[in-house]
Amino acid sequence: MTDNDSGLDDGGLYHQAGNSVLLDGRVSDNVAGGQGGGIFRVGGSVVLTGAPVVNNAPDNCAPSGAVAGCTS
Repeated sequence: MTDNDSGLDDGGLYHQAGNSVLLDGRVSDNVAGGQGGGIFRVGGSVVLTGAPVVNNAPDNCAPSGAVAGCTS
């Protein structure tokens, strides 16, 4: 997921419920008007396996600590 733009929360991925695994992908260069430029997690769980989340604005993952292995 790259080069996306949202006027609200989440530039790349909005995760509301359930369990997701991002495997060998990349979440980068996305922009959100709110939080979670890369991933915005409301509920459920997101697991990153060989999937870097980098160069997203205003942050990589939100809320802080919502996605293990993702640094903002």
